[in-house]
Amino acid sequence: LDVHYDEVNCNWASDQFRRSVSMKSGEETTPVLEIDPNLPEFSPADEKRVLARHRHGETTVKDLVHTLHEMPPMLRPALETIEAIKIQVDAIILDPTMVELAVERGMDKDPLAAELINQKREELMVTNLFRDSVEAHVKVTSEQRHKYYNDNKPGFFTYPSVRFAAMVASS
Repeated sequence: LDVHYDEVNCNWASDQFRRSVSMKSGEETTPVLEIDPNLPEFSPADEKRVLARHRHGETTVKDLVHTLHEMPPMLRPALETIEAIKIQVDAIILDPTMVELAVERGMDKDPLAAELINQKREELMVTNLFRDSVEAHVKVTSEQRHKYYNDNKPGFFTYPSVRFAAMVASS
């Protein structure tokens, strides 16, 4: 990939991000999972800070924020270290070339990979067929949506539940 990181900007960026998910102690030491979906806001000048240069161009703070914004908060990596920033920058750089790299390595010839690709292709074809032949002809008004929601409210609520397992071994 021939990546050259800007150490100063990567270090600066690692100071700007906070964990999206953290555990806190609640009442009576009950653990509480805190989820913060917010990302830091940057000035236009800071968005242009280059984190790495590579053969395809450069990756900026704006690219990093855009990538994180597309991820659900629960799946966002903690970017509190320069190493974590570099790993995420690598993922951004590799994303457009992953298919090309897989073909170069012959992964498309692997029977399991070929089966998974065919399954996904069929899934996409069925989805598109359904969208073109059914969804395009179905019209639901705002009033109908509201009535359905109000008539079926219990189905739109979920209640948190947790399952735990403990393993104990004698010493």
